[in-house]
Amino acid sequence: MLPIPNFRSWDDAFTLPFYQEAVVYLLDAEKGCFLPADCLTISGVGLPKGWEHGYTKGVALYKNSVVYWLEVW
Repeated sequence: MLPIPNFRSWDDAFTLPFYQEAVVYLLDAEKGCFLPADCLTISGVGLPKGWEHGYTKGVALYKNSVVYWLEVW
């Protein structure tokens, strides 16, 4: 399973219909440490084993909205 963000933690605009109807394209995800430790968030909280550090990027399309993400932890 590859990680995608929890959009709800970003903004209340991401309601249940977003999660049911959005088309999500995961462009890339990779395990590893890509930033200095002082630039990283808490290591892999809630992620599967082996994803303690890494990044994920992609696009979600919902109605007239496009959400692009790049998340590094």
